[in-house]
Amino acid sequence: MKNSNKFLVLLSLFSLLSACNKNTSGSSDSSDIVEESSSSEESSISHDELAFNINLKDTTYEFHSEKQLAYLNDDYENVRNYADGLYEYSRPVAFELSWETSGNPLGVFKNYRFNLYENEIDDANLTVYERVAPHISLINLKMNTTYYFSIDAIYSLQNYSSIINQFATTSLGPRNLYIEGVKNARDIGGYVLEDESGFVNQGLIYRTARLNKSETTKVVQEITEYGIQTMREQLKIKSEIDLRHNWLSGGAYETGGLVDTSLLGDDINYYQCPLNYSSSDILSLNKEMFKTIFDLLMDKNNYPLFYHCDIGTDRTGLLTIYLLGMFGVSINDIYRDYLFSNFSNIGDDRSLLDIANNINFINSHDGDTFKDRVIATLLESGITLNQIETISNYMITKGGK
Repeated sequence: MKNSNKFLVLLSLFSLLSACNKNTSGSSDSSDIVEESSSSEESSISHDELAFNINLKDTTYEFHSEKQLAYLNDDYENVRNYADGLYEYSRPVAFELSWETSGNPLGVFKNYRFNLYENEIDDANLTVYERVAPHISLINLKMNTTYYFSIDAIYSLQNYSSIINQFATTSLGPRNLYIEGVKNARDIGGYVLEDESGFVNQGLIYRTARLNKSETTKVVQEITEYGIQTMREQLKIKSEIDLRHNWLSGGAYETGGLVDTSLLGDDINYYQCPLNYSSSDILSLNKEMFKTIFDLLMDKNNYPLFYHCDIGTDRTGLLTIYLLGMFGVSINDIYRDYLFSNFSNIGDDRSLLDIANNINFINSHDGDTFKDRVIATLLESGITLNQIETISNYMITKGGK
């Protein structure tokens, strides 16, 4: 009995010492246990358990404001009922989207990635937006386009992704843009051709007003740094065609002191192509310069590009009429695109009377359609068929949306 009692006592002491050793080693570095526990919890969360609640109110994004939309659904000649060129109404409306997550035992997510795909889910069409709050405001999206998106919620080194969602954008043009510090900006693309054989490609040619103050001897920048970022990173501009005068007028240059460098940066091609303006016929006054501009438009390395004069209405507007006309856009869409400048603060209103003589000049040429007559006018002025066809091939996609 005595030996048995001794054996039981020794066994009890051994068990007690083992338990003490375990507790001592566990308390020596409690952070290791927390980290290990967190890692274990993190890896145990499945995507099915982490729920994303995405607040997508409408699957069609109408980026025009109520005032713009009312005009676009009215007769194009009634623009004076909505805008008179004295106030800034030209900007698009942002697409707001927010989301919440639930089922996450790790805490509140503080980092997100918003993955946006244009037309198809392919990394070549992917734009990634980093966010610290569960909300994004999208602007300057293309018209008549389907976008797919997913959201990554990031915690430590772990990534939890939502399912793929989608929305579409309005098919109603123009694709007006917000570029901070720049008036009257829009894409000339997006329009369906009058014969419905195709559409004008977006994201290649933009029309705007100036980026710096005109009629000065020194450069006075008007576009903001955020506007520059928009043009460089979102619109991916490679070239600027400045239609303003580069000779002295009243003691100052209309180009505002710009010589050979764009305000967007030294790596942007900057071309001065001054146009004389006349309400009777801009083409006859600028035959050689039109050839130069069309040569620039033939060079694919210049795209995406934008052109502008001072307020982006007269010289810019008439050049746009020739381009949209030779692509085969309907005269109604061409008129509406021109009159849309009234939504910007251009100092005065514009009507079809301001371009009537130019339109009459085009219509005095032979052709069954406005496109035919525009091309006949361009050919008569010295623009070649090769120039017209090369630019059109860049800018037009047959069939499709």
